[in-house]
Amino acid sequence: MLIFLDEEGRFEEVTYAQLFEEVKLYAAAFRKNGLRKGDLVCCMMNNRKEAVIGCLAAASMGAMWTGIQVYYGAKTAAKIANRMEPKFFLVPDGFFVEDIYVNLYEKIPIIVESAPSIEKVIIIPTRDETLSKGISHIRNR
Repeated sequence: MLIFLDEEGRFEEVTYAQLFEEVKLYAAAFRKNGLRKGDLVCCMMNNRKEAVIGCLAAASMGAMWTGIQVYYGAKTAAKIANRMEPKFFLVPDGFFVEDIYVNLYEKIPIIVESAPSIEKVIIIPTRDETLSKGISHIRNR
């Protein structure tokens, strides 16, 4: 079982069966979009269930998993991503630290443009308004 408590205090329990199904869905989406054994998935995410699911999905298909600290600035995160050479980049639109919202959405284009190996960007929406934002400015092959 995965027990999840986000920074806004939302509590969720995910059973093993639910986790297994989510991992299968993520792995299928990764495969469909070109992730293969030995490829690298980079996650820039706070402690969220999607990070656990993504990691398990990548591992289930033989892909590698790495992370970038969410508190890094865009330039530092971009340098790290460029050195890692990930194929996929998994990131939420933002997160809360106490009552302050940290916007990661604004960092995404800077990071992606600095890391030419990134082919797919997966944005985990944490706010409803993210669903209506345009993402055409973010490179995604």
